[in-house]
Amino acid sequence: MLLVKPRDLLLTVKTRTLLWCTLAFMLVARIVSSALVPLADTTEARYGEIARKMLETGDWITPQHEYGVPFWAKPPLSTWLSAFSMKLFGVNEFAARLPSLLLGIAMLALIWQWTASRRGRDAALVNTTILASMALFFMAGGAVMTDSSLAFCTTLIMVAFWQALHSPQRFWGYLFFVGLGLGLLAKGPVVGVLTFLAIIPWVCLRKNWQQMWRSLPWLSGSALMLVIGLPWYAIAEHKTPGFIAYFILGEHFSRFLNSGWGGDKYGHAHAEVFGMIWVFWFMSAFPWSLVFLTKAKLLITRRSEWLHDDNGFISFLLLWSFTSMFFFTFANNIIWPYPLPALPAFAVLIVELMYRFGAAQKPLRARLIAFTLAVPIALLVVTAIYTDEQQTLLKSSQRATAQYYMRVRPNADSGLYYFRRRYYSGEFYSAGKAKVIDADDISTLFNNGVSDFVVIYPEDLASLAPEIRAHFKTLQQLGKFLVLQENPGS
Repeated sequence: MLLVKPRDLLLTVKTRTLLWCTLAFMLVARIVSSALVPLADTTEARYGEIARKMLETGDWITPQHEYGVPFWAKPPLSTWLSAFSMKLFGVNEFAARLPSLLLGIAMLALIWQWTASRRGRDAALVNTTILASMALFFMAGGAVMTDSSLAFCTTLIMVAFWQALHSPQRFWGYLFFVGLGLGLLAKGPVVGVLTFLAIIPWVCLRKNWQQMWRSLPWLSGSALMLVIGLPWYAIAEHKTPGFIAYFILGEHFSRFLNSGWGGDKYGHAHAEVFGMIWVFWFMSAFPWSLVFLTKAKLLITRRSEWLHDDNGFISFLLLWSFTSMFFFTFANNIIWPYPLPALPAFAVLIVELMYRFGAAQKPLRARLIAFTLAVPIALLVVTAIYTDEQQTLLKSSQRATAQYYMRVRPNADSGLYYFRRRYYSGEFYSAGKAKVIDADDISTLFNNGVSDFVVIYPEDLASLAPEIRAHFKTLQQLGKFLVLQENPGS
C-alpha cells in the first residue's frame, strides 16, 4: 500500500456540496435544540443560573453560587459570556448557550484556516465537518459549560504555536499568549498543563528548542498573558479572600490527587475507575473513534512513514490528541467533558490517516455523510422528547414546573420551595425564586403572609405529618413531582 500524499485530497463537486449541506444541517439542528431543550440539571443549569445571578446582581467580578455566596470553582470567562448574551437577548436557554455555539464555530474556523493553509480547502471542509459531528463537540456547542471556553483557548494556543513556528506572520506568536491569558480566565492554570503536555514532548522529539525560542515572543508575550489573566485574580482575591487558595490548591491539586476530596464547596468528588477517561474519550469522539481504531494498527506498523515527515505534523496531532488523556488517566476525579480540548486535533488526525494511508474516496463519501449525520439526528430526537411539557420521558430539568409556578402564583411574593433537593433549573426559570426547604422548616411558611408553593415527590409527601399536609392542596403533577400550594387562610 502506497502512502498517499496529503495534497491528493480533492473532493468531487457532489461530495463537496453534500458536506456543506451537512454542516448547514448541523448548525440548524444545534440552534433548534439550543432554543427548545431546557437547561439540564445539574451542571448546565447551575452555570446558567450563576450567569443569570451575575446579570441580575450586576456583580461582574464574583460569580455567585447562591445570592451573596461566591462561586470559587471556576474563573468567570464562561459566566461573563453567558451573562452578556442574556443581557442582549433576554434570560432564556438559547441566550445562555449562544456563547458555546459561537466558541464552537470559532474553533471550526481555526481548524479550517489551519488545514486550508496546509492541505487546501477540500481538506479543511472534511476536517471541520468531522469535528462538528463528534458527539461531545456537537453537544458542547449547545450547552452552558466552562469546557467550551477552555477548548477554544487550547485550540487557539496549539494552532498559534504551530503557525508561529512555520509561518512568517508574527502575530501567531502573540495569539499563543493571548490564548494562555484567556485560558487563565476560562479554567485556570490547567490550560498550560493541557497544552504544554503536548508541546514539550513534541519539541523534544523534534529537537527544535531553538526554533521555538526564536519563533515566540516569550518576554512580551508573557507580559501580555499576565495583563489579560492576572487582574481578575487579584481583584477576586481582594473581594473574597481565600479564593486563590481554594481554587489553586483545592480545585487543581486536591481534586486531581484525592478521589475522596471532601473540600469541594459546590458538589462532590467525581471518583471514577482507573482509565475511565478513555471510555469518555471514545464516547466523546464517536463515531470517529471507531474510524481511528481501524487505522491504529497502521500508525504502529508504518510509523517510519509519519514520525519524522512533514515537519512532524502527525506526531504533533497525536500528542495534542492523547497526552491529556494519559494525564487524566491518573486523575482521581474526572468528568465526561474532559476530552473536549483534544477533539480538534483528533479530527485533523482522522483525515490525515484516511488519506495518507490510501482511503478510497467513493466509499468515504457515503460513510462520511452517514457518520456526520448520526449525532445531529440523534439530538433532534432528544429535542422532540424534551418539548413534552409534562417531561414524562426525560426529567432532568425543572422548566415545566417553574413556568407553571410563574403562571399560577397569586402574587410575586409567593415563594417556590423544593423539598430537600436543589434544582438549579428551577432557580433559573423562576428568576431566582426557587429555594430548598426541609421537613423541619416547612412550617415556617405558614405565617409569612403569602401563599407559597412546594414541589415534592409523592413518597416525600406521604412522610410529612398530617397536620403539615393539611396546610396544602395539590395543584398539579408534573412528571414525578407534585406541585402543592398553601391553602388560602390556612
